[in-house]
Amino acid sequence: LSSALNLLVPDEKRRLAHLTEIRQALEPENARLAATRATAAQKRALRQTQNLLEQTLDFEEQIQADMDFHRLLAEASGNPIAALLMHSLSDLMQASLAHGYRRVTPAQAIKQHSGILQAIEKRDPAAAARAMQRHLLSAFADLGLEHSH
Repeated sequence: LSSALNLLVPDEKRRLAHLTEIRQALEPENARLAATRATAAQKRALRQTQNLLEQTLDFEEQIQADMDFHRLLAEASGNPIAALLMHSLSDLMQASLAHGYRRVTPAQAIKQHSGILQAIEKRDPAAAARAMQRHLLSAFADLGLEHSH
């Protein structure tokens, strides 16, 4: 998918902007659904990934843990199409996260992930969706992108 998109939209900043629009449409809903559908095992996997993100100082491990968190969240939504879409976007997300992590420290993203996870663990769909929306808007700003919503 990413190689096709590279041909379709050669400008990296425009590609990242398009990706952010899709993520804004998809991920708050993933978080909302995960708050009511996530199994105990899925919550544990999210918590383990969050713990790794909080503890590692390695740049590549941070990016991987961040991507894993969003992928696991999509799986926890219980919607296999959402999980497939997040998997399909993983190459693009990796580039986006690497770009964002180079611009700012991941401390804010780590704190925001924690808020998303806490809402899911409390089974609060509205809070989970709001926390994800705030996280994405912050991430978009970290990328130096304007968002239209």
